[in-house]
Amino acid sequence: MTAEVMRFLDGYHLVVRLWFYWLHINFSTCQLKEFVPADRSAAWEAEAERVLKGLNTGPITWHKREEVPDIERFDFLLDPQNLDFKYVGTDTHWQEFWGTVEVGEPARAEIASLLQIPKVALQSKSVKKKDKAAVFDPAANGLCDLVNEWSDHPCPYRGEGRLITADQPLPDESVVCPRCGSRFAGQGTREVGLWDKHAPLLLNAQVSEQATSTNVLEG
Repeated sequence: MTAEVMRFLDGYHLVVRLWFYWLHINFSTCQLKEFVPADRSAAWEAEAERVLKGLNTGPITWHKREEVPDIERFDFLLDPQNLDFKYVGTDTHWQEFWGTVEVGEPARAEIASLLQIPKVALQSKSVKKKDKAAVFDPAANGLCDLVNEWSDHPCPYRGEGRLITADQPLPDESVVCPRCGSRFAGQGTREVGLWDKHAPLLLNAQVSEQATSTNVLEG
């Protein structure tokens, strides 16, 4: 995870953004022992090997079970002079929304587990519905028009291609975006479902309909 702190020029608003990453497809025992003291590294080798073996066994590899790569984040909006009032923003299936934390209470939020699916479903019902039930996956259908939104350059492959990742063989027919250099093939759409592997869950915040995006590609 990483954390970012941003202070607005008005002197009142402070944003703390927490990022949570699932990025590694494969681990080494050295990576699993990253925070083990050096003088205990050898003693923990057997445990690291046990964990590594567990990750790589089963009918479905762990990085597919856990939807890797994936990123989730929480944005906490605070007034440093009055911490009784707090706001928290995150997303549900690419849809941004904000909530108001109970006055005087610490914000409580977490990445939901499978047992918390009902809570995630209830939270999703509180978020104003999107304009469309299905969207093109923005990470797999051209990014240059989003990354360079002020350049007035529409991505030529928005909604028309499936991103080819580095671990996939190159198909006979593929194209390269001249702007961002991404290589695409085929058609890539994704239905918006109830549940993804990692879902942000606000435990004590009231979702605001006035602070909810309805078009995931326009904010």
